[in-house]
Order: sequence, then C-alpha cells, then structure tokens
Amino acid sequence: MVSIDQSLLGGFSGGAKGPSYRGAVAIGYDAAEDHAPRIEALGAYFSADEIVAIARSHGVPVVEQSAIVDGLLECGLGDYIPNELFRAVAAVFRVLGITG
Repeated sequence: MVSIDQSLLGGFSGGAKGPSYRGAVAIGYDAAEDHAPRIEALGAYFSADEIVAIARSHGVPVVEQSAIVDGLLECGLGDYIPNELFRAVAAVFRVLGITG
C-alpha cells in the first residue's frame, strides 16, 4: 500500500529500452509510531519502474537521488533508514515539506 505520507526515491538509468529506473525505494514515516523513516517498498529495474508508477498514480512525490537509493537498496523491507543515510533522507523530506 502506498500512502500519502511516503516519498519515493528513484535512481534513473535513462536506458532507451528496458526499465527506466535501476532502483527505487519508497520511504514512509509516521511520527506517531516510528522513531525514524522506514522502507515501505524497494526494487530494482522493472520492479523499480512499477514502484515509481504506483507512487505517481497515488500522487506520491518521486525524487531522483541515485546515491541514496543505492545505499537503501542494501536494506530490507520494513527496515529503518540506516544512520549513515539519515541526514540525506531527512534533507529530501525537508524539501518535500514532510516533517516529524
């Protein structure tokens, strides 16, 4: 499920054929329940394209940040954002106007 409080980070590969995104990570944050943002969905290539399409169809903002996505793809579904990426993800949330 994609909810309105999620932002999605995508890493664009720009290929003419095949998938457009080499990776995508949907990040959710519920200030009442979570101590940090957590990974709600993640995938590579065709799965990433599907995640981006679903996000856009629900009005979820998509931000292209390949370096962040590469790090987050090492995490698991439901994991909290790792400390080394926390500031970068927080900066994306601030740009989107998402606050805790």
